[in-house]
Amino acid sequence: MSKTAAAYIKETVALRDKIEGAFIILGERFHKILEDGLWKGTFESYAEFLAEMRISEANASKLMTVYRTYVVEHGVSHEKLARAGWSNLYTAIPLLKEKNAEEVVQKATALRRADISDEVREKQYPEHECKGEIVRYRICDTCGKRERV
Repeated sequence: MSKTAAAYIKETVALRDKIEGAFIILGERFHKILEDGLWKGTFESYAEFLAEMRISEANASKLMTVYRTYVVEHGVSHEKLARAGWSNLYTAIPLLKEKNAEEVVQKATALRRADISDEVREKQYPEHECKGEIVRYRICDTCGKRERV
């Protein structure tokens, strides 16, 4: 029996939430592994452990920052964070104040990352009018490399 389109979409959204939830759990695990030195005895360094995991130190740091900021410092549940997605949550960190974590998580859930970035920029540079030079690029038709011209 074939699934309806609505059921298929519902399952797909649930899968996305599960994957995003796993990123929050990875942030928690990276935090514990680093803080408790659990990598010692198995790897020469934490960086070697991350290389084995095939994750960059920058991304591991971002995942840990999301975990520490929202779960440890503000007590937000993994489930709410999963709906928002770790990259939106990371981008929204500058919007956090002492008691508005739930509001920021709601924004991270509802908005696109570009919109969150705009809001962060407006907070950091109020009454600012963007100016700058017009930059043009040539994009290679074969490999996609961008060169400033």
